[in-house]
Amino acid sequence: MAFVPRLTDAGMQGNPWWYSNGNIFYASGYGLPNCTCYCYGRYAEISNGFANLPTGNGGDWYDAATSFQRGQIPQLGSVICYTSRSGQYDGHVAIVEEIHDDGSITTSNSAYGGTYFWTTRVYPEDGYLESWMISQRDYYCQGFIYNDSVDPPSPPTPTGRKKHRLPIWMYFI
Repeated sequence: MAFVPRLTDAGMQGNPWWYSNGNIFYASGYGLPNCTCYCYGRYAEISNGFANLPTGNGGDWYDAATSFQRGQIPQLGSVICYTSRSGQYDGHVAIVEEIHDDGSITTSNSAYGGTYFWTTRVYPEDGYLESWMISQRDYYCQGFIYNDSVDPPSPPTPTGRKKHRLPIWMYFI
């Protein structure tokens, strides 16, 4: 199945990925808007089935996801995990929806007690952080929890390296 990015909330309202007992966050009263409920449901939507993702707050997901492949390189469909350096805040999780040629990524998000759905573009040189994550929460990106139902990007095909030859006279200098 080809990965289809979610860039709007179309089709989410009432959808069982977010609104059923299969979504542990919805079942325990922490439904949308909520970053963990959103990511739990979106990961299931991508995988076409619920996975045993972490059930704590967003700041705990990366360390708790020991049965999942994790890493520092964004991949489509992966969960990007943020936590607070001070431990004062609960963290945040989002889903990687697009990877751009400049290395930036578009994520889809929801926020507990806040915005139902939004997308944002974040950049590697900014640590993949939105401005509010730095100014208000002192967050950092822990890494990515990969979705094994999405094929990782293929490495670039080598095109061969051209040999740069010096003019013959330069070899005698």
